[in-house]
Amino acid sequence: MLHSRIGLMMAGAPLRDLVAIAQAADSAGLHSLWVGDGGDPFGPLTAFALATARIRLGTGVAVWHRPPVVLASAAAQLATTANGRFTLGLGAGPRQWNEDWYGIAFTRPIARMREYVTIIRGVLDSASHGPFSFAGEHFQVRSYRRSSVVPPVPIVLGTVGRQMNRLAGEVVDGVLLDVLLSRRYLREVALPAIAAGRQRRHQPANREETFTIGAMVCCIADPDRRTAYQAVKWGLLGHLAADYFFPVWQDDGFGAETQLARERAAAGDPAGAVAALPDAFVETIAIAGTPDDCRRQLRSWLELVDFVALWAPRRPEAPHASTLGYLIEQFAS
Repeated sequence: MLHSRIGLMMAGAPLRDLVAIAQAADSAGLHSLWVGDGGDPFGPLTAFALATARIRLGTGVAVWHRPPVVLASAAAQLATTANGRFTLGLGAGPRQWNEDWYGIAFTRPIARMREYVTIIRGVLDSASHGPFSFAGEHFQVRSYRRSSVVPPVPIVLGTVGRQMNRLAGEVVDGVLLDVLLSRRYLREVALPAIAAGRQRRHQPANREETFTIGAMVCCIADPDRRTAYQAVKWGLLGHLAADYFFPVWQDDGFGAETQLARERAAAGDPAGAVAALPDAFVETIAIAGTPDDCRRQLRSWLELVDFVALWAPRRPEAPHASTLGYLIEQFAS
């Protein structure tokens, strides 16, 4: 049953339409719904929580520009509203976002994330474990205590590089591997790093059994294979400048093509950037093609991870809600 291991990235449409998509995904038995941090992920997720009954909900991911106590409080509220169906996905985000948008010096990100997770866990547990204090290199908290107990909140990290994957294996409950990574990268780099981190865990053995590995994967299904491939290429344009993807694409054998696409996109030539990306690149980092093509490709991803969260780029020729609805129809059958 593929549908029980499929999640959806929820964005790109009016909230009213997304709520209807959430209800359809819930009825179809999909695994989860995820909202990224383009603004406020907690508002849409609260709407989904109130409109659904079974499907899991998660931030995919919440970036650490919020103080950890603030983020933990938002997570606690959503976990309560969702009756324990909420997973808190955390991420560092690109260096550019941190420095240019949030005023955060992007230094020692692994140490910073370790502290961030420690504080969030301490805040969430403080109603039952007593006042929480923490003094670290990046964050300090004194005597914080919640007034009410929170349902369990699994924490996952949005990851790309070896060090963050290793940290995830060590200190949290799972990973949500970032979009635009290849299956080769998962096999050869990400999964071994996660396994190495899990060897260093200090939690009781039963915590190991709950560790969940998910992957965000770009996906476009269309009756016309060529249309699907082109939609993926256009959807990648906003990600070409992210420095942490480029070394992965180089190792996948697409360094020259993706570098040319990056240069053309930066020069204001989006059509030229799309033309520089070969079909083989789409096949390496995405799920694309006819519905039958996509179901076949999905199985190869699910051989590596516990679930896949499908990210569908917006397509100018169709409302985004219809693109998400089509994915539900094709994968829930």
